[in-house]
Amino acid sequence: MAIANVAALKKVVAQQETASLHDVAKAIGIKLRLADQNENDAANQRREAGEMLVTLRARVEADNQSWKQFVYDYFDRPRKELEKLMTYVPAHKVAKAAIAAHPQKSDRAIAEEIGVDHKTVAKARARTGYHSPVEKRIGKDGKARKMPEPKQRTLGEIAREKQLPIVLLTEAPCEGCNGKEEFWQNSLSSMAGDAISLSAYWTQQFGNWQQFEPTAEMVVLATQAAETWNEIVETMIKSPPRANAEPTAKATPQAIEPRKLPKPPKIDMNVIKQAGAFHTELLKYTMEFCERIKSWHAEHPVDEESHFCVVQALETASMRLQLMAQEIDDR
Repeated sequence: MAIANVAALKKVVAQQETASLHDVAKAIGIKLRLADQNENDAANQRREAGEMLVTLRARVEADNQSWKQFVYDYFDRPRKELEKLMTYVPAHKVAKAAIAAHPQKSDRAIAEEIGVDHKTVAKARARTGYHSPVEKRIGKDGKARKMPEPKQRTLGEIAREKQLPIVLLTEAPCEGCNGKEEFWQNSLSSMAGDAISLSAYWTQQFGNWQQFEPTAEMVVLATQAAETWNEIVETMIKSPPRANAEPTAKATPQAIEPRKLPKPPKIDMNVIKQAGAFHTELLKYTMEFCERIKSWHAEHPVDEESHFCVVQALETASMRLQLMAQEIDDR
């Protein structure tokens, strides 16, 4: 492939893990020449060249070729100069290139080869999606071992492990809540109310939804949701008494009763039906109107003034709908 322009160079850089080794070597040579010619951008060009060299070397050695001979055949620069550029590449990027070239090798085997900690390799494997490409991995001793089946984890467990903020899309506002405890009570009531009314809501929206075929992922999610609700109930029942509560004499397990939670707000099915009717009516009218505009615009020659008038009308209608949505949205 001839790299005749900037677009072709960028294409090879973006596809350096799959492009031909010769093309990647040519792209690296071009970047190094650009660095020699432009001092202002030299640091960036050499940095990118170093990262590409790491990937290229991993691919060359994975192909059972001699890196020393490859550099002699395809580069017009000393091997030590190229390898010096590679020393500035961050460890996680070196690990990423090694994993892409040898996905069947274990984290410790790769870490020993490239001189980094095995935890760095494990993190790079998890980021790049190479955490489960093969059934077996080859360890430092050269033996292939079958990988254990990954444990099915809930989204909450993954969020807690990665310390991600958990955002609930259906969280109800609580303007009159005083303190975290009342907000929590309101949150639980709202979520539980949604869960209780879910079956009726689906029936109203989709009719006989029980006939639909769920996927395996949907069954897993529903099971995890049920297990989470069970854990919440068990936690509330077993929760210890308040620190300032008066101790009771010889409290027995039979005397412990679950705390009474506030009843969820009663759901008016007529309101749900009306909201659904508004949704259907507006969506149908908008689609029909847009089709009419497209058909009219295609059949009639429109001058610049008429074109601007139609566009302005559509933009004004869109803005008005957005303003209406903001006015009635109290969340």
